[in-house]
Amino acid sequence: MKLGSLVQQQFTDSFKTLMSMSGIPPKTAFAIRGIAKKIADEVAKYEELRKQYITEAAVKDANGKLIHEGTGIKMDPEKIAPMEQKFKELGDLDVKLSEVIYSDLGEAASRLTPENLFRLEFIVDG
Repeated sequence: MKLGSLVQQQFTDSFKTLMSMSGIPPKTAFAIRGIAKKIADEVAKYEELRKQYITEAAVKDANGKLIHEGTGIKMDPEKIAPMEQKFKELGDLDVKLSEVIYSDLGEAASRLTPENLFRLEFIVDG
């Protein structure tokens, strides 16, 4: 799974739906919790790098503090393209996640929408 897909809100929403479902057998629920931990770890690393890249490309005052502009941070125009390239490379990284089998979800499987299944295709297999 691409890291960029992992941090998208649609994936997050679908995964939260899966995590909150009742009726999942204990073995599969345990596996899903392991996947959740891995996702949390990967997203935390992503966020650290995202903040670093933004800070590197931001305009700073004489004290090294970020200058805010409107509701955002003022960016150095010369550093935007390199920052965007870093974001692209970061988003293209492959993240290895365990999978669960659709039928192992038990009665909960029938409550997943087609959209949820599409978003979870990297962790819910056939």
